[in-house]
Amino acid sequence: MTTTEQTAATEPSPADRTGHSEDEQAVRRTVTRQYRTRRTVPAVIVALLIAAASIVIAIEAISRLFDQPLGLLPVEALGDLGRETQWNDPLTVTVAIVAILLGLLLLVLALTPGRVRARPLHSARPGVAVAVAPGDLERLAAQAAEAVDGVDHARASAGNGRVSVRVDSPLHDAGGLDEQVQQAVSERLDQLGLLDEPQVRVSVRHRED
Repeated sequence: MTTTEQTAATEPSPADRTGHSEDEQAVRRTVTRQYRTRRTVPAVIVALLIAAASIVIAIEAISRLFDQPLGLLPVEALGDLGRETQWNDPLTVTVAIVAILLGLLLLVLALTPGRVRARPLHSARPGVAVAVAPGDLERLAAQAAEAVDGVDHARASAGNGRVSVRVDSPLHDAGGLDEQVQQAVSERLDQLGLLDEPQVRVSVRHRED
């Protein structure tokens, strides 16, 4: 038994390449502002590191106030290093460069917006922005694909203006199934009223004797 694949894809219609109305552009700008991803992971990492360092320093400082140092930090060694190290020492310069680079990285992460994954939809009311999350788009595409006769299971992924659907078929001869799935998925996505028509790619995996 061998496993083979068929693929089918759609291209955006010519109307999608010629431009969009001012209302659609306004919706896109609103979706970009409201639905862009947050810098949650870097913020959590930095917050945890600062919190951990603060707790360790506080515990060490309190223990030394009671003349019972816990030795969590090499205070004496750090003190000697600070007294003996000059400003033009390579170690000082290296630490300063690393600190500057980390600071610039955090500044860039804080100022640049996250990637927008939600896809804007046509709205019946002017000034109202509506969007669909990529997870919902993927579920709709997979459900539409699984509704096609000859499809056993389907998985979908959405991103970069594309919806990729991978289906498994028990049919030994699945000729034309990729086009059927592509059409079914495209029709389901058309019902959503997406401002930007995504490219639909379908990959059919089946077995042959």
